[in-house]
Amino acid sequence: MSITQITTEEASLLIYKISFEIGFNWVFEWNGNEIHAEVLDLDFYQLMEDGKRFRKGDVLEGQLRIVKEWDNSANVYLNKSYGVVKVFRHVSRWESDIQKLPQNQIANRTLITN
Repeated sequence: MSITQITTEEASLLIYKISFEIGFNWVFEWNGNEIHAEVLDLDFYQLMEDGKRFRKGDVLEGQLRIVKEWDNSANVYLNKSYGVVKVFRHVSRWESDIQKLPQNQIANRTLITN
């Protein structure tokens, strides 16, 4: 019998791969690690249905659920699965890139929209 622990924390998740189907995992970068997580926020899926655009490199800020199982051999809890419980904010790749630029480069950058 395994001992399970469930925690939640606010997280910034960089999008690698998107799934447009409920119940399938997305692939994110979180704290330097690639994780596979189901997006559980149905309001967020409605945004996608309404035409919200997402792309690789965008960031979702939200509540991340982490399911951990006790490993007797290592005497530690190991992360086993993830779920995005609630999405608070979507940050486009362009927005996150511009925040990293020095102020003088921001003035010279133009936004291309569709």
